[in-house]
Amino acid sequence: MFRLEFDVDQSIHHELVSANRDFAQFCNKVLVRHFEWDGWGSDLAKHAGVSPDAAVQAAYHISQMRAWGSCGSTYEAINARKFQRGRTECCRTLSSQMLLFAKEMSANNIERNLQPHTCGHLADLLRKASKEHSARVSLCKDGHGVDRMMLGLR
Repeated sequence: MFRLEFDVDQSIHHELVSANRDFAQFCNKVLVRHFEWDGWGSDLAKHAGVSPDAAVQAAYHISQMRAWGSCGSTYEAINARKFQRGRTECCRTLSSQMLLFAKEMSANNIERNLQPHTCGHLADLLRKASKEHSARVSLCKDGHGVDRMMLGLR
């Protein structure tokens, strides 16, 4: 293992020290709570006809929709192992199907107003979002993603 050495002038050194201090102060203001919940898992998702990965991505988008009223453009790193020495590709996880599911799940009082027909509708939306997500992941694994290619063209 080798170590990179950087030759920086005094002003850059001062900026680095300042940024390090600001970041440490920011970190001291962050509170993280963690809990484990084993009432749901990949076997349940698969049994419902949903990719476990897509279910996790859906949870991210529902959280964004509930927190900010919109979903951001997020990506998931995909390992493209079949290429020599491997590589990764970025899969954009927000499809129109995923957005519709996140909107429906974030509708006012959805938890209190669940009726049998609503549950079936939501399950169908999630399966469609999962199917699209899995198709995008497959394209990325085959080297047909767009992010890395666009970065190379830049």
